[in-house]
Amino acid sequence: MFLPGLSAAGLTRCWRSPLVLLAAVLLSPLGVTAGGSSRWLRLGPLRFQPSEFARFALIVYLAYSLEKKADRIKDFSIGFMPHVVVLGVVAVLILKQPDFGSAVILAALTWLMMFVGGVRLLYLGSSCVLLGLAGLYFISLAGYRVATAAQLSGSVAVQFPTPAIRSFTP
Repeated sequence: MFLPGLSAAGLTRCWRSPLVLLAAVLLSPLGVTAGGSSRWLRLGPLRFQPSEFARFALIVYLAYSLEKKADRIKDFSIGFMPHVVVLGVVAVLILKQPDFGSAVILAALTWLMMFVGGVRLLYLGSSCVLLGLAGLYFISLAGYRVATAAQLSGSVAVQFPTPAIRSFTP
């Protein structure tokens, strides 16, 4: 056990709370919509992003689960699939907000933790190809993501405003 006093039931309760908060952003009047996305919850004077809690909960869950399953981590159905399913549930809720960046960070964290935990490289490599294709699909859904990806890849010339040059004559 990695944290004193934390049981499997306690971990389950800890894991469910961020999922409920992520769903509350989309389904309840507590969700705050700004700029076309609903990423924030408002509770009185407080506003917060449930995806941050989900990120922490996912890290704790993965650490606990990977350590618990260390002797059978190479099995597809034990070491890989359950963790990808949990990531999928969280990622779908985050992508519905839409928050593509947080979903990518969660996928990268999950992949990295499974790599360190000893999951087979064949499973991780295959999932990278599939996640890359899914990422391209989600990028294509929003024009601003396409523009950002093109800019980052260097395929589009980026023009920055240049300061006006004034001649100074005394």
